[in-house]
Amino acid sequence: METYKREGITVHTVKGKERGEDFTVFGSVHGNEFCGSVALDRILQNMKDEKIRIKAGSFTCVPVANPLAFAQKTRFVSHNLNRAFYPREAEEITCQEHRFANVLAPLLQKQGGYFLDLHSYTANGNAFAILGGEMSENYKAFAKSLGVARLIYGWGEVVKDDKTHEDARTGQGTVNYARLPENGMYSITLECGHHHNPDAADIGYQATLNVLKMLDIADIDEALFEPGVMGGEQYSIKLKYVQFKTRDGEFAKDWINMDSVLAGETIATSGDGEKLTAPQDGFIVLPNKNATINDEWFFFGVREDF
Repeated sequence: METYKREGITVHTVKGKERGEDFTVFGSVHGNEFCGSVALDRILQNMKDEKIRIKAGSFTCVPVANPLAFAQKTRFVSHNLNRAFYPREAEEITCQEHRFANVLAPLLQKQGGYFLDLHSYTANGNAFAILGGEMSENYKAFAKSLGVARLIYGWGEVVKDDKTHEDARTGQGTVNYARLPENGMYSITLECGHHHNPDAADIGYQATLNVLKMLDIADIDEALFEPGVMGGEQYSIKLKYVQFKTRDGEFAKDWINMDSVLAGETIATSGDGEKLTAPQDGFIVLPNKNATINDEWFFFGVREDF
């Protein structure tokens, strides 16, 4: 195993003796999301104990991608590392998190390979994967191999008319950067559950194991796999629209991420009594009960297996 440290970020890489795929995983891009770091530390310990044996290709992991925010247990300090993520020239750097991006970005300049970014979120709910880019057969296989019960796609379509950012790089996160044509990686964000879900780290760990197995990068002791951690039946949800909060209002109930909703059911009611109802049977995705005016209030999606 090759391990090095730059700007406080520790990077671990293991190369197999055979030719094979490249797999890269980040944890704690946001400093208050601990599940990724715990999951990857466990993977590294398994490697030291020879319970995971890299045989082909290469595996790179960064348990703590934002050590400054991680130490302060906050999402970020000066700059959200999962926005405007790209390498900067010296004269463009204004904070330490810009320097972190300059360490991390080269790890995603692979001209191929697979990238998984492990996160958690603030809403109540279970784990889900956020997909994007070209839905090729290899990409679908990557997504399904995670083992997580919910695969969400269609983000690009529902926000394509958002003109907030003149510079496309402003909203660019790690996975967006990885899948740029010049980098060409299959990339997925895995939201492992609420920040404080006791099984969030287990989900990140199992997903990483599952991808290592699917790509045939490693020989893995079967005792490490616990499929029951990942939830029930796997299916995909295609987002249909995002509802912005354009005026005062309240949710009809305390929605939890991925709650099902029936056609005609009231999702929210505005201050003047107007009801927002579901246009068809579907799911409430990432409801934000604390949304302020013009914030994203919730996404609506339907089951459409790809």
